[in-house]
Amino acid sequence: TSSTSKSSIMSLGNPPKSTNGPNLASILGVEDAMTRGRSATNGTKSAPSLRRRPKTYGHRGSFYEEPENTIRSFRRALDHGVQGFELDVFLLKCGALAVFHGDGGDKLPGGLEGYCGVEGSISNLTADEARGLAFRGDAHVCPEERLEGASIPLLEEVLRFARDDPSRAEVKIELKGPGTELPVIELVEKMDMVDR
Repeated sequence: TSSTSKSSIMSLGNPPKSTNGPNLASILGVEDAMTRGRSATNGTKSAPSLRRRPKTYGHRGSFYEEPENTIRSFRRALDHGVQGFELDVFLLKCGALAVFHGDGGDKLPGGLEGYCGVEGSISNLTADEARGLAFRGDAHVCPEERLEGASIPLLEEVLRFARDDPSRAEVKIELKGPGTELPVIELVEKMDMVDR
């Protein structure tokens, strides 16, 4: 995470070298920090042993390639080798949970204008209304042609995708808008996804 200090990065140890080019540690510039340890016996530089490799997650999937927070975006992130993905969830007025980020911040969470070109918040829609929206607007960073056919998924669909995917992807859920906590917990428990 961004709050990880250099000392905690150093304690991760030296990751195995990739034979297919640079590894993530070298790309992020932490490889040198990880190898600066000193041997307690002879004072020579040595890498601490690797206890656990850091995990990588696709933030809203792979949103530079596919529409964010869609199953296509999560699939693309997993194809890149991440261990899981992060998503955003809103409680809809019908009680369903939609995977959507939206614009508007704290003033109007789940704003639809920048993502779907309509006014309002996703929280004021039913599942059918949310799924019927087309992606358009200036908030998307993926190629415009990738928006075609994309729709807002429900959390249950995304959890089913993650549960059934052979990668055993982990899912990090960011709760958005009021009243989201309990329904998300209930659904995650119902789908036996607590450990993921």
